Amino acid sequence: MTEREAYVKMVVAHAKAMEANNEFAATLEKRLQDVPCTDELYVIKKVVRELKLGLKMAQDRERANAAQLAAAESGFFA
Repeated sequence: MTEREAYVKMVVAHAKAMEANNEFAATLEKRLQDVPCTDELYVIKKVVRELKLGLKMAQDRERANAAQLAAAESGFFA
């Protein structure tokens, strides 16, 4: 193999490596864009906490209403 052929082979391999590196960098940049920032995560966590609290309160009210209904029915049918 002559020096010129070796050089051409090296340049082609280098170009392929640079192309793969650029594709990798683009993939990482896209993934970083898809990840929410800290402020967004804080807001999401706050909303989830509020929804959980609202659900618990609704379940508690439902249990209380069911107990009242049971008590009213037992008094009505007694």
